[in-house]
Amino acid sequence: MNEMRIRMKNTLNELETWNQQNPGLPEVVKNAICHYKAELRSAIEDLSKHPFVVGQEVELNVSMETPRTGTVMQIRTEHLPPDGHIQHSALISWDDKTDEHRWIASDELSHVQENY
Repeated sequence: MNEMRIRMKNTLNELETWNQQNPGLPEVVKNAICHYKAELRSAIEDLSKHPFVVGQEVELNVSMETPRTGTVMQIRTEHLPPDGHIQHSALISWDDKTDEHRWIASDELSHVQENY
């Protein structure tokens, strides 16, 4: 996801540069570019959101005989230099109570599927 978000930001920068280098564009082209940039910004914002919320049930993504589940107690997001990669993590309270609360990278977790 980080690579996609970074490529989208680069595309926004390229569009802005191209737009400034071509001031005589027809209004319809300017409007199309403006609309596309707004859609890219919205997509970047969506990709930047934390994938979990406090109170949500999650499962650890490791092959275990019995799936390990827990509840998200806190979430955090870090922007890592130099290219702005985003790293999401969650503090988990495990249902089996075998561990203390522990910060886990969000890519190591998945949403618990409800069985109806």
